[in-house]
Amino acid sequence: MKVQGQVAIVTGAASGLGRATVEALAAQGAVVALLDRDTAAGEAAAAATGGRFFALDVADDVIAGR
Repeated sequence: MKVQGQVAIVTGAASGLGRATVEALAAQGAVVALLDRDTAAGEAAAAATGGRFFALDVADDVIAGR
């Protein structure tokens, strides 16, 4: 899959599979938006991969528009 220059949004991006996904996408040249509740870990992941971190909980009803 060619992702160089594409924008990717990854939820749960601060750790585990989300973080691994961020690292893989960034290594292939994607511009990655990292979404997670954990601000400290999310900011660290963004700094390490060149992405941009957004602190939020995708399960929050207000954020989800429910």
